[in-house]
Amino acid sequence: MHKTIINTTFPLLPFAMFQCAVCFVTAIIVGLSVSVNILIAIIALIPVSLLFISIGLLMGSVLSSNQMNGAGAILTNGALWLSGALFPLDTIGGAFKTVCYALPFVHSVDMVKYALSENNSPILSHVWWVLGYAVIIFIIAVILFKKKMKG
Repeated sequence: MHKTIINTTFPLLPFAMFQCAVCFVTAIIVGLSVSVNILIAIIALIPVSLLFISIGLLMGSVLSSNQMNGAGAILTNGALWLSGALFPLDTIGGAFKTVCYALPFVHSVDMVKYALSENNSPILSHVWWVLGYAVIIFIIAVILFKKKMKG
């Protein structure tokens, strides 16, 4: 694996975990009950962090720095709307819900929901979706990055 990819990827994971902690501290301030489930949720967010780091590497491999701003906004909004975080997917249902469950974003949200609700048993089935996407996207990003470095 290319040294630049390693130097880019691994420092981002602790930063992502710090962001998770800040978000949960903020949630506690506005009313989330303090429990060990928050730690479980943060651990469940590790694969999600790897997913978004992989997507960032992929985007960085194929887009210019000017294009990254717009693409990042599209990714953020797309992930939000397709995750079921804004509204229950059952309210729309049908093909929209099917597409959402074929993507990793709703699985990411479901993992955290289950972790916070003390119902940890379904988390593993969602982890595989998120990790699967993260690994595939990371591999594609590495291949494209290497091609970009050679070209």
